[in-house]
Amino acid sequence: MTPEEYKLLDTISSPRELKKLPPEELSAYCDELRRYIIDECAVNPGHLASSLGAVELAAALHYVFDTPADKIVWDVGHQTYAHKIITGRREAFRTKRRLGGISGFPRMSESEYDAFGGADTLRCRSRRPSAWPRRPNCGARSIGSWP
Repeated sequence: MTPEEYKLLDTISSPRELKKLPPEELSAYCDELRRYIIDECAVNPGHLASSLGAVELAAALHYVFDTPADKIVWDVGHQTYAHKIITGRREAFRTKRRLGGISGFPRMSESEYDAFGGADTLRCRSRRPSAWPRRPNCGARSIGSWP
């Protein structure tokens, strides 16, 4: 895809701008976002498969929730490429995983949208699941059921 073909992607550099997109254009936006990730990873390799699998998820979360006030914690950092691009790091994305560039994973020091610094696995649970609390005790909103 040539840069001229990123018609929707070129107009969105924040979740606030993404929310202005009509719902019927979200699929086309996700297609462009996925193509951009593929094009960039062809030049500067990274964690491609897991990031491609989370494109719609990232777009939906930022479209529906009030980020960065609502925090997103990713299952694994490999899934965050679309999140990074949606949250204003598209140009910096070209420098991912390079000396002086942005991280391939979420980094709290990199963006207010990165609520948790992660890497290969989610490290926020240090106890076995049977010891987890039945409800979140942090005042955070959650989607789905709590273990």
